[in-house]
Amino acid sequence: MALMTVQTLSTMAKKGKIVVCTIHQPASQVFDKFDKLCLLAEGKVAYFGERETALDFFKSISYECPLKYNPADFYIDILAVKRNKISNIENLQAICESYEKSSYHQDTLNTLKRIDDEYRKLDNPYLTKSSYTGKRYEASYFTQFIWLFWRQLLNTIREPLATRILIVQSIVIGLFLGFTYYQLGFDQAGIQNKNGLLFISLMQSCLSYLFGAASQIHYQWQVTYRDSKNRVYSVLVYFIAKIFSELPQNIIFPALTITIIYWLAGVYPDVSVYFTIMILLVMASNTAVGFGTFLAVITPNLDATIGLIGPTFFPMLIFSGFLINSKSIPVYFVWIKYISWVYYTNEAVMITLWTRVKEIECNDAVNFCIKNGHEVLKQLAMDEVIFLKIFVPLNSDFYFIEKFLS
Repeated sequence: MALMTVQTLSTMAKKGKIVVCTIHQPASQVFDKFDKLCLLAEGKVAYFGERETALDFFKSISYECPLKYNPADFYIDILAVKRNKISNIENLQAICESYEKSSYHQDTLNTLKRIDDEYRKLDNPYLTKSSYTGKRYEASYFTQFIWLFWRQLLNTIREPLATRILIVQSIVIGLFLGFTYYQLGFDQAGIQNKNGLLFISLMQSCLSYLFGAASQIHYQWQVTYRDSKNRVYSVLVYFIAKIFSELPQNIIFPALTITIIYWLAGVYPDVSVYFTIMILLVMASNTAVGFGTFLAVITPNLDATIGLIGPTFFPMLIFSGFLINSKSIPVYFVWIKYISWVYYTNEAVMITLWTRVKEIECNDAVNFCIKNGHEVLKQLAMDEVIFLKIFVPLNSDFYFIEKFLS
């Protein structure tokens, strides 16, 4: 059985695979199948190199293997630690020191240096046709996508706890915000309450999935980078498969949270408004996933990614049109809102809601009264006409927004 196993490993090695294995007291037939040999003594290297030259090394330091003797047993006898025998420990140390001073050790160091230099010159040899003339990938892009998609699904199935946590998180956050803003009315106080609720829902949708996406990339990147170097699959195909495999949960869980919040808080009693706001917030959460993935890819570790989220995401949050009025943004910062999906989503959500509100209750106790949704948008410096002209034609699927906002 041992001989068959080692023969199989030897066949794999001859096909270009790197095989590293440990074995204890192998038979001579098994031992002869090994190409290179690493002998350890007390945690130090006593010999590393070709199996065939190991006997020559030990002979050079006065340890000669008897004729017709299994070399593996010979090495074990020499390097085995005999407790309570100081001379044995000293002999082992002398063998290790002799190896470090030998030409065998120097040849190993030279080989490692040569391999390292060649690797650094080629850094990523599989990205250029000139550095690698063979087949770029063994499988087609479509086959890569299918298997990577299937692997991602299996990873999700094998970690049911993570899915349960997402379900509980979505329900708990939805219930908390829903009951906090329970059945808000359309009065003067309700304007601030509804705007705050929609913005918090948007912020929660973005932050939750942004951090989650960033951490997942770093968790899986070691394996992905190794496989791409070995030409197993393309990094681009990996990311495409990852996006599609996670799309169901990135749609279902944000939609669940938004649904609970929307109907508990009584945002607006209209199914069309509900679906529009839900789609907008789900799209925002998926955009956050993409942004988190981007930050994870350009940073070396998770700590660096988390450190970069603040300086990049929170300016987009600040200039989204809720925390500061769009007309009050300094001219040198106004460009930030135009690259912020939070700004576009917040404005789209506000326009979707307030253009449907024709009348807002006025309280005699207040000096200033906003009478309808159009006045709310005017106060927020949001122009629904310009917004519709720019964004609705981009996607015919959202044509119904123009109908609702007319």
